[in-house]
Amino acid sequence: MHSDQTQPSPFQNRPEKTEHVNLLIVGGGLAGSLLAWNAEMRGLSFRIVDPVPSMNASLAAAGVLNPVTGKRLVKSWNVDALLPAARATYRRIEQICGGKYYFDREILRIIQTSEERRQWEKRMSQPDYASFLGELLPPGSAGYGWVDPLGSFRIKGVGNLLIPPMLETLRVRYKSNGSWIVDLVRHEEIRILPDTIQWRNLAADYLIFCEGHAGKQNPWFGHLPFNPAKGEVIEVEGISIPANPIVHKQKWVLSLAENRVITGSTWGWNPDNEETTSQGRTAVYRGLCEMMPKAEGLPIVAHRAAIRPCTKDRQPFLGLHPKHRRLGLFNGFGSKGVLLIPLLTNHFLDHLLGGIPLIPEVDINRAWVPENSDGLPILP
Repeated sequence: MHSDQTQPSPFQNRPEKTEHVNLLIVGGGLAGSLLAWNAEMRGLSFRIVDPVPSMNASLAAAGVLNPVTGKRLVKSWNVDALLPAARATYRRIEQICGGKYYFDREILRIIQTSEERRQWEKRMSQPDYASFLGELLPPGSAGYGWVDPLGSFRIKGVGNLLIPPMLETLRVRYKSNGSWIVDLVRHEEIRILPDTIQWRNLAADYLIFCEGHAGKQNPWFGHLPFNPAKGEVIEVEGISIPANPIVHKQKWVLSLAENRVITGSTWGWNPDNEETTSQGRTAVYRGLCEMMPKAEGLPIVAHRAAIRPCTKDRQPFLGLHPKHRRLGLFNGFGSKGVLLIPLLTNHFLDHLLGGIPLIPEVDINRAWVPENSDGLPILP
């Protein structure tokens, strides 16, 4: 997706009426922060505006990069390109910023039904799944108290990203050099001028919305078919399991530390708030106890909820507004942001810098409806 071809840059030197940057990024979750990171790696100037501290889907996600998902054990879209790009990005952040955030993992997937086993047999006969699926493990081999009457198998090539500490590292980095603004961008404050975008005392070549589930209320892009979903996770004390593998059987379970795990998640469609619920807490806890009966009665020490910025067709939205070409959208990554975002940030920047066409599967034009998409009036 990245092009090495020399292209004329759309970024031009402009009179300094106000402070000028190449990119004004609205939202400091995983999408906005990694877009800023890749912009920095290309030598672009930017500002991120985010009302820190903020609770977004990035901070409540498990951070699992899973190459094979669903009941039918389907390879994630474009995973053969996405996974290496994600590893490279997270390891470069570690190298430059310090810290350890990314870990190679496996998933121990406990088989739930005979149909799931048939799907495993089918995929094992397909060469392009060979590097991702392991052999069938007999019942009782999972250990640690997991219930596996139909056996289990390993999913290989998995990654696990510690999202909150990595985002905090990037936030501190960009606050220290003045690139992070703790504030809220109100849409009515944005001025669309012929050759720039202005917000307060900032002018930018492009303003890119990375607002997460709030994108559904965006006046320029909110008509796109977003489909937000609330997820709830809990932390339980009294369980010691290895850091590797991550265990999955309807719910996933990860080791946080000795004697503590985090598990989830629920899917609640069309949520109207990010509050935790007793129903979500019970559903996740019950799922854990069905996987590991000895968890029954152990204390829940944390409970969090967040809204995933999902879309109707489960693919993200990338692109520029057809009429207002300096307004862009980089959003809709759902539960797979840790896998999708690193490569797609580079793809999106290639599009902005050199006019490289967007992949049709992620281009906002696939779902664009001209009616009611002009947004707020253009201010003088």
